[in-house]
Amino acid sequence: MENPTRGNGCDVYALGVFEALDVKSLLVFDKERLLEVGAALGKRHPGQGEVLQLTQSNYRTIVGEQPRFADLAGVSGIAR
Repeated sequence: MENPTRGNGCDVYALGVFEALDVKSLLVFDKERLLEVGAALGKRHPGQGEVLQLTQSNYRTIVGEQPRFADLAGVSGIAR
């Protein structure tokens, strides 16, 4: 999943995850800390401050380690 941030003045980065057209979860990150999220996931793609390219494995890591990502990277919320 590639999800570039858009527009000026946005301070959070939200990603809705759907399965069979049902909302599975909502990930909300502080936009200024996307680089930290990428580093924690071992991402190597360019532009990590603006684009978060998540794989299914990355998603499972974030959901499975919610306290770590909340503390590490300013995750504002993970709803499941």
